[in-house]
Amino acid sequence: MNHKIVFTSDLYFGQTNISRGSEHPFASVEEMDLALIKRRNEKVNAEDISLIKHKCF
Repeated sequence: MNHKIVFTSDLYFGQTNISRGSEHPFASVEEMDLALIKRRNEKVNAEDISLIKHKCF
C-alpha cells in the first residue's frame, strides 16, 4: 500500500468572517467549503493520512 502523510492548516469551514476584506469567487460560505473539500479530495486519497493543524492556545 502506498500512502502519503498530508499536512494542512485549519481550513475554517463555516467561518463567515474569513472572507471579510478579501476577494474570492464564492457566493457563499457553503460554496467555499465545498470547493475546499473538492480540492482536498483531488490531492488526498482515502488511504492517505491527513493531519489538520488547528490553532492551539
